[in-house]
Parts: sequence; C-alpha cells; structure tokens
Amino acid sequence: MKNKINIYNSLSYKTIPLAPVKAFETFGLIVEEILLARHGELLVINKRPGWPTSGRSLSDDDCIQYHLIKYFGAMVWAVHQLDADTSGLCLFSLSKSLTTQLKELWVDPQ
Repeated sequence: MKNKINIYNSLSYKTIPLAPVKAFETFGLIVEEILLARHGELLVINKRPGWPTSGRSLSDDDCIQYHLIKYFGAMVWAVHQLDADTSGLCLFSLSKSLTTQLKELWVDPQ
C-alpha cells in the first residue's frame, strides 16, 4: 500500500494534551471521563460496558460515536468496534482517511 502512515513512530513522541474544558454530559456519558488521549485526529477512548461503540444510525444517542460527534461538532469514525458489554480501549478518528489507513494496518500490519 502506498503512503502508509507510520503510526507507531508518530504516537511515541507527538501526544497532544487535552485542554481542560467544561464537562460535556449527555444521557449519562461524560466525554471527558472516557477520552483518554487525543493525538491529532486520533482519539483513544476508555469504553465502558453497556455503551455500544456505534449505533444503527448517526442519530442513535445511546452509543459513544453519537456523543463524540456532538462533543467535537464534527464527524467521528470508529476505527474498530467493541461489543456493547465489553470494556477496553477503543480508537476513534476525526478523519475518514486516517480511519481507512488504520483499518488497513489491522488487516496487513507490514
């Protein structure tokens, strides 16, 4: 694949600290409590059990993707999915092209 990003090198030295902002809460989800890191357009989320990563549509307010879109005021893509009952780190992106590149790394990590 041409023009692969080197996500491993870039993540090791360019972490962008999150600016303190007023708590943003909708329907019991406080974005600041689950947003662990932001690296440019890449978001690292601490997904709690009981919250789906994404919904059936962008207007489903019972999923994390919906709340991130409202918080950032822009489209947010899920790089991968975790089951609703599963907790763990989940990656989201503010860029469709970055999402595509990261998904390709999952398929072919070379």
